[in-house]
Amino acid sequence: MTKSQPVLIPVPDEAEIARFASEALRSTSILKDKGLVETLLNSTHPKTLFLKSLPTNAKILDLGAGDGSLVHFKTYLTPSRNDLKFYAFSLEKGEHFNSYDGYEIRDWNAERPSFGGMKFDAIVCGHFIEHVPDFESAVSWCASRLSDRGRIYLEWPSEYSLAAPTKEKLHAHGLMVQVGNFYDDATHMQLPDRQKVIGALKLSGMVIEQQGYIRFPLLESELFYFYKDSPFSYPLQAAYWSRTRWCQYIIASNERSERA
Repeated sequence: MTKSQPVLIPVPDEAEIARFASEALRSTSILKDKGLVETLLNSTHPKTLFLKSLPTNAKILDLGAGDGSLVHFKTYLTPSRNDLKFYAFSLEKGEHFNSYDGYEIRDWNAERPSFGGMKFDAIVCGHFIEHVPDFESAVSWCASRLSDRGRIYLEWPSEYSLAAPTKEKLHAHGLMVQVGNFYDDATHMQLPDRQKVIGALKLSGMVIEQQGYIRFPLLESELFYFYKDSPFSYPLQAAYWSRTRWCQYIIASNERSERA
C-alpha cells in the first residue's frame, strides 16, 4: 500500500458523522426539494462540469467505466451534449454499455485498451488508479492516447479515506454507506499520492488545470436530510464522502495545445 500525505484536518469519526446526520434530519431543508438537491449535487460535481464543457464532437474514453452510467450525462442536465462520443473500457460489460459508441472488455493488467489506435479528446478516469498496481503507467498511457488539446479527469480516494471510519462502524449508527474506509473495498491495491500523480502527469507533458477535494458543504446537510434512511444510495454516499473529504480530483490538459 502506497503511503499518502498525513491528513491536515481531523477526520470526523462515526459518532460525529451520525450526530451531524441526525441534526440535519431534525432541521428544515433550505432547498426544500429532494429533486433540486440531487440535481445540484450532480450539476456542480467537477466531473459533470468537465464533461459538459468539452469541445463539440469530443471523443471520450470512460476508463474503468463500471456500470456505464457516465453516458447518461449526454442528455441528463443542461446543456444536452448529444454531440459527444462515449467509449467504455472495463473488466466486465456494464449495464449501460450498449448506449456507448463503442466499448472493450478486458483486464487492464493483461492488455491495454485498443479502440483501433483512436486518439481521445478527453479521458475520464474515475476511481480506477487505486485499483491498478502501477498508477504511473496508467497516467502515462492516458496521456499518450489524448489528441492535441486533449484533457483528462482523474478522481480517486484521498488520504482522508485512510482515516475515515469503516462501513461497519457507520452501519452501527444507521448510516448505510457502501464504503466507509479505503480498506473497505478489497479491490483497492494502493492509494496514489496526489503529488506523485501530478508528477506523472507533468512527466507525460500535461498541464495541471484544477485539483482538490470534492466538497459540497451546503449539500452535506441537505443530502443527509433527504437520504439518511435510504440504504446504499449514491446521494447518501456522496454526503459522507463530502463530509470526510474522501474524494480528490485532478483535471489536466495536453501541453501540445500550448504549443499549437
